[in-house]
Amino acid sequence: MSENPVSGKIDDALLRRLETARRAGPGQRIPVIVTLAEGADAGAVEAKGLQQISQHLPIYAGELGVAEIEEIARWQRVERIEYDSPASAL
Repeated sequence: MSENPVSGKIDDALLRRLETARRAGPGQRIPVIVTLAEGADAGAVEAKGLQQISQHLPIYAGELGVAEIEEIARWQRVERIEYDSPASAL
């Protein structure tokens, strides 16, 4: 069985959050970190409301709905989408 190229871009923690959000119903927004391919046009992810979080790397963060995450995972310019989990102190 071959790996789904879309799910290969989405980290395991985000896949779990997507399943939870689908069960919870429409309108769920999930915090994400999106890494673009080097030199990729960022206009489309910025149009989704994502903000660049690294001055030197094509990494963006923000909140997206389930359908938006599934949509951008199909974009060639997107290399990786990760769940932006809350930080906690040790």
